[in-house]
Amino acid sequence: MMLRNQIGQLTVWDREDKFGLGFQLITPQSHYGGQATPGSFTWGGMYCSEYTIDPTEQLVLLVYTNVHPTPYYGEVVRKFRVLVYGALE
Repeated sequence: MMLRNQIGQLTVWDREDKFGLGFQLITPQSHYGGQATPGSFTWGGMYCSEYTIDPTEQLVLLVYTNVHPTPYYGEVVRKFRVLVYGALE
C-alpha cells in the first residue's frame, strides 16, 4: 500500500507523480527527463533534504542540505540526479 498509487487519476506537481501511503511515486507518466527510473519512490523534508530509492538501478540517492528557504533547491536535486544517472551509462 505504501508504494501503490492511492490517488487514482490525480497527479501532483508539474512532474505528474502519484502518491502511495507515505511516498511520492515516479511512474512511466512522470516528467523527470531521465532523472529517475519509473518505479522509484521519493520523499523530501524540511531544509531541502530529499531521498529517492530506485529499485531498478539498485540506488539510494540522498541529498541533505541545511538551508531554508532556498529558490535553488530543485536545481540542486536535478543536477545531483543528472550526475548520478549519467555515471551509470
